[in-house]
Amino acid sequence: MKNISFTKNITFFLCLLAGCILFSCSSSTTTPVTNPPADTTSIAGVIGSNGITAWDKLDAAERNKLTTWNTLFIHQSVGQDLEDGCDFNGFPMDYFARGGTIVKGLYGGLFRASNGSPLEKFAEFKEYALANKSNLKVVCFKFGYADIEEGTRTSVQDGYKAMVDELKANGLRVLHVTPPLVYDVAYNAPKMAVRSWMLTTFKNDIIFDLQDIESKGLASGVRCEDASVWRICDDIRSTTSCPSKGQGVDTPAQGHLCEIAARTLSKAFLYSLYMAGK
Repeated sequence: MKNISFTKNITFFLCLLAGCILFSCSSSTTTPVTNPPADTTSIAGVIGSNGITAWDKLDAAERNKLTTWNTLFIHQSVGQDLEDGCDFNGFPMDYFARGGTIVKGLYGGLFRASNGSPLEKFAEFKEYALANKSNLKVVCFKFGYADIEEGTRTSVQDGYKAMVDELKANGLRVLHVTPPLVYDVAYNAPKMAVRSWMLTTFKNDIIFDLQDIESKGLASGVRCEDASVWRICDDIRSTTSCPSKGQGVDTPAQGHLCEIAARTLSKAFLYSLYMAGK
């Protein structure tokens, strides 16, 4: 009996092996990386590294228009890095908290919902924006890098689209921000998939392509990637030699911005806010 069982097991194994060779057995369920053109300077309404020089070219009168129309930016972590950079460049944001009132200018605040809870963030953002819709011109929701995972990506996209549709129906302009990357590329394919979806879905809106700009070296302009999966570049991420102003030093699974880099990247963000309001 043992010999018969052994023979059967060997036969089954050989058949399985042959089938895998012919039909490519695979248990991978990760998102395939399929991107729109990487150079967003060629896509109308999408602002990446081109926004840095575009902001520098604006005269003071045009820049200061940001302080004359009302904007709400709600975020966590990486968003605070951008806010700190805006402050450095002369455009600080008034702090907005739940129940707050928009009066005039730029407002920034933190989600009460934790990172990794995007559906709760949608409800919270709508509450803030719709309560102030009569005084707002531009609203900007920013995902945290922990909000985008493969298992929930489709439901997150659907929820974001529903939120945007409702905000637009109430007369608000929406500035989109592509989800931030982390240093470990193992986490980034779903984030890139959401970027692709955003660029396809919101073709008539202004999009700040944070993902594109933070995955290109500031000095070199060379894409930081591994097997076509992008990562935040070494000269942009928070490290011991250049930590984030408020978030400290990152692990590879994080993606905060070095304080010096944030000062430069935030120019493209300011230009995106300007274009959304314009």
